[in-house]
Amino acid sequence: MRVKAVGVYVIDERGVHWRPAIDLNRIVLGGQIVGATAVTAVAAAFAVKAVATAIAGAARR
Repeated sequence: MRVKAVGVYVIDERGVHWRPAIDLNRIVLGGQIVGATAVTAVAAAFAVKAVATAIAGAARR
């Protein structure tokens, strides 16, 4: 695992504190991965349902 600290130290009247930077590209990539996984899961569920329905229909004949 590799960790990369991204941000800046801010010096103001309250002292020194860390302000993390937002990596928008990483957030967008994560959202795309979640979306693709969700679409794949829904497609797989519909495919399983279609096959089960076809098998049940064939068994009734």
